[in-house]
Amino acid sequence: MILDAKDISVKFRHGALAISGLTFSVDKGQILTVMGDNECGKTSLLKAIAGLYPITDGELFFYGKNVNEIAPKDKKICLMHEDGGFFNYRSVRFNLEYPLRLRGEKLSDKSMRFISPDILKKKIKQLTKEERLSVMFERINLRTDAEIILIDDPFKVIHDENREKLFLSFLPFMRSLTDRAAVIYATTERTEAEAIGAKTLLLHYGVEQQYGDPRDFSTDPSSLCALYFSQADYTSGLTVIEEGDPPHFTIEEKVYPIDKEKLLNKIYIGKEVIYAKTDKNIFLFDKKCEARIY
Repeated sequence: MILDAKDISVKFRHGALAISGLTFSVDKGQILTVMGDNECGKTSLLKAIAGLYPITDGELFFYGKNVNEIAPKDKKICLMHEDGGFFNYRSVRFNLEYPLRLRGEKLSDKSMRFISPDILKKKIKQLTKEERLSVMFERINLRTDAEIILIDDPFKVIHDENREKLFLSFLPFMRSLTDRAAVIYATTERTEAEAIGAKTLLLHYGVEQQYGDPRDFSTDPSSLCALYFSQADYTSGLTVIEEGDPPHFTIEEKVYPIDKEKLLNKIYIGKEVIYAKTDKNIFLFDKKCEARIY
């Protein structure tokens, strides 16, 4: 296994937890998608794997060896920052050459896949958003030695219909990276996670909400956050009442009986809850998201 995380946490100096108790693994030939809203901990997780943030609890293993026992120069990790991590006032060529020079390599124009030689002299700040994306992916293309590739929500800056188009254009390349590396892709978009078709780790304020196939988030969600990302139909203000046996609740004048044995917590009776409905199940949640009704 290339990367194996055991209950890892990252805490900032002022005490705030960026990520808390995450356990997952990813190997060569696999893509792990990390999904969640902005500020959910995606970037903090990727930076911790890359060694930019210290892991304060838990253990992270590369090839079965604790990351703390591996020298930085021996960690073959490539991180694509969500903003590119560029020298904005330097040329495209400089930004491509810089990480290569650190490893004693040279830039070959013949190796480039996503950009044309005519933009190499342009400064990064002169590029369009689409051109910046191409340079970001070109950097990964040129990092042929990387064994772990971390891609941090690169399409976040595209706010119109071009996001889906650009994502699909780079998707074959991202899938091809698994031939030589373990890949972790961070995104805010459920559709991107489903298109990649890999295991997905859903985060909310640094805490795991669900881990597995993203298509299960709607059919078998483990939290309200998972339902939110599955775009299931949900509403609030519903009250569970007990009239006779079994208890029931009413939605749009339709009565739904509740099996007491499947009501995980009897305290929901008589209290306002959040209601969510999918094709197979009906769910009831309070703020702790504990009750689920089949």
